[in-house]
Amino acid sequence: MSLTIIVGGQGGEPKGKIAAYLALADQIMLAARAAGATAHTIEWNGQPRTTNWLSCAFVQPDTRLLVGPGATMNAGDLLDEIERLGVADRVGIDRFCRVGEGRKRAADIAALEPFLTDVPLEFNVAVRGGRSALMEADGGFSRSPLYSTADNAAPRDTTAQQACVDTGVGRTLVTDVYLVLTALMPRAGDATETPIGRDPLPADFDAALARAAVIANGATGIVLSNLEARLSRAQGIQRRSHLPNEARDFIDRVQTLLDLPVVLVSTGPSVEHIVDLR
Repeated sequence: MSLTIIVGGQGGEPKGKIAAYLALADQIMLAARAAGATAHTIEWNGQPRTTNWLSCAFVQPDTRLLVGPGATMNAGDLLDEIERLGVADRVGIDRFCRVGEGRKRAADIAALEPFLTDVPLEFNVAVRGGRSALMEADGGFSRSPLYSTADNAAPRDTTAQQACVDTGVGRTLVTDVYLVLTALMPRAGDATETPIGRDPLPADFDAALARAAVIANGATGIVLSNLEARLSRAQGIQRRSHLPNEARDFIDRVQTLLDLPVVLVSTGPSVEHIVDLR
């Protein structure tokens, strides 16, 4: 069995792209967005595709797409998204999802009735039954109101624990937490100060913020995104052996700094632009 949570180490990372890649590579059978509402955009079949409520795992045609009880949705927008993506036959919406700002739940909306389900139960049955599942978290670590002093902090936590709360899943089901970090992760001033202090090296990678995100999320692996922005010669590469020496050295250095394996490296905008190091 496996249940992977994809979380952001800073903010603005391509969590949707990583969810899409894992759905295809690992034959994910069940996927959910935690909370939702923030747009995740991926490049799929040469076109940008955006989701607000559903996981970008929709690219895998066999993946069931769930909206957990912690989501507060706009029913009309969610129905539009389901139609736009053509996934009506594999969407499940927890009956306890809040709708809008009122007291209504998904179970109170007639148009949502065909999709109603028990999301925590589905996750438990699937994972304990040996199927692969994932959660795609929202926001990023430095936007969490618990860990950031930034003015644009999210209204709720953005760590792996919150993803479990939003989907109603106990942490004992989780096998992996993949923390997505951008290869260029510059220090952002006082808003990202952490209790563990600053690491002076490397200058364009905020190791202190990354370490704090590792600790708070209980990360088991690192995903490095936007490697091509750091080193243009890495653009589109899909094998470690084809990466420039500078890129491999950087990956090794991140692993040493964070004492965790780098499991995936994103080298371009497309879902296929991934070096899988697992």
